[in-house]
Amino acid sequence: EVRLKETSINPEIFKGVSALERNELYLIETLLRAGDSTGVVEQLEVFLDTYTNGKIRMEIMFLLGKALMVNEQWSKAAKTYLDIYSSFSKAPRTGEALYFLSVSFVELNQFERACLMLTELRIEYPDSDFADDASQKAMELNCQ
Repeated sequence: EVRLKETSINPEIFKGVSALERNELYLIETLLRAGDSTGVVEQLEVFLDTYTNGKIRMEIMFLLGKALMVNEQWSKAAKTYLDIYSSFSKAPRTGEALYFLSVSFVELNQFERACLMLTELRIEYPDSDFADDASQKAMELNCQ
């Protein structure tokens, strides 16, 4: 189970952002702490539409994915994690995106796709913090 209140914004993303961006991030963080997942999703979507580039985009996309999971909007969560994977394939957190993409696919009863993502994670990102979790999940799903 994903809990929103346990999700926080990485303090590193506040470095090098404009005052306007910082204010929006503080609002998002306040909504996160309040557990307002609908408000968080709305704010994050606006933020991503407004700030299409920049260092913090991936972090914001992860927050959006988690908020969508809390709302059980699995299809949108899957799309968000797939976007992270395709846009940031060389980033250190890409394995994490694949893991949560597989979780979303499981919730959508797309087990074959979930297994493919778990295999991709274990092969392409063996040093990921999520590689062991991927192995465990693959066993649970009887992935081939």
